[in-house]
Amino acid sequence: MPLNQLFPAVQRKALYEGVKDEIARRIRQDVWSAGTMIPNEIELARLFQVSQGTVRRALHELVEAGLLVRRQGKGTFVNDYGLNRDFTDRQFVRIRPDREGVWRSRARLVLFEEIPASLKVAGLLGITPTTPVLHVRRELVAATIGAGENEPGVVDAFDEIFLPRDVFPTLTAEMFGKDLRTLYGLYQGRCGVTVTRVEDMAKAALVNPEQAAAAGVAMPYPAIQLQRLSFDVTGRAVELRYLTTITDRCHFVFN
Repeated sequence: MPLNQLFPAVQRKALYEGVKDEIARRIRQDVWSAGTMIPNEIELARLFQVSQGTVRRALHELVEAGLLVRRQGKGTFVNDYGLNRDFTDRQFVRIRPDREGVWRSRARLVLFEEIPASLKVAGLLGITPTTPVLHVRRELVAATIGAGENEPGVVDAFDEIFLPRDVFPTLTAEMFGKDLRTLYGLYQGRCGVTVTRVEDMAKAALVNPEQAAAAGVAMPYPAIQLQRLSFDVTGRAVELRYLTTITDRCHFVFN
């Protein structure tokens, strides 16, 4: 049966957008999981009863969004953020250490709780105030690349994250603790939420007393605070994140 008969909403949008939405839906529902190859253009055209050109345009947009990756001579795969670290670093990492050979190799989970969304958090995430959200705090530790987990590093950034509970119903502190270094890989691999777009706003800030103590600096101390809204392939806001970074150790990268 043609796609526009299977899914009547497709009639109200361009056909390739309907194909794109249906591919994304199947990925969200784990029909095609992260790292797996999806059917080729001919098979998808037959599945949705559309032209190969329509499928090609839908796939192109999903590749551009980062949901899919093409591998020459092999096929098209669902992008695995946990494994494809080069992609996730290019796509999502804006603040990086100044010193060569140093990276944020570790993160410490400081807080994981469920709270009602404040007016500000709800407004930014587009949800109703008091809706349950997960509130997460982390300390990010910079260390020499290749350093062991027990080798000392320097706390140089602080994460504060708000996640709608209904978007992440299965996320727990224990799961979070096992995957602290691959945040968007965690969202995708453990919760089926693939971030495809972010909106960032950077401001000058000062660290608070708790942050100053953790970073070993005296107050007042300058920082960059990055406010990020993250969206999935449907355009839904799935994460509000504040990343506060010590300025004399890191710099902002414009991607």
